[in-house]
Amino acid sequence: MTKSVVRIVTMAGLAACLLAAPAMAQVNDRLQATIPFAFQVGGKMLPAGDYDILLNASPGVVVLRNSENYQAAGVLTHRTERKPSAQPSLVFERHGESHFLSTVWPSSGTGYQVPRRSIEGQIAKLNRQPAGNTEMKAVALKTNR
Repeated sequence: MTKSVVRIVTMAGLAACLLAAPAMAQVNDRLQATIPFAFQVGGKMLPAGDYDILLNASPGVVVLRNSENYQAAGVLTHRTERKPSAQPSLVFERHGESHFLSTVWPSSGTGYQVPRRSIEGQIAKLNRQPAGNTEMKAVALKTNR
């Protein structure tokens, strides 16, 4: 009997979480960008193209989804701060010919910084660039709420 009660309570809690997730996803920020080069995010290579950027699909998670082929990648981020900007943007680090998503800046002063991956350091070494000597590129974001 006790096992049955625990099982029912567990299933009810799981169902409540699953039902709440779509409702929460509807109120999250959604941005769009045209990214003119292939890039890596969360260890996954994505092609150039039009992207939907979903902020806080889960706490601290940023998801980029290609609008044409629906290829997507998500990454856990750290919050970072700057002065509020009128122009939201994506910032990429360029190591040689490779681009890595670095930071997502919505129009507010709170941004979403992607943790550095060990692959970035490896590519920087292959291109004989010091880790701190990278080129930064910004891509404008459009708000779509």
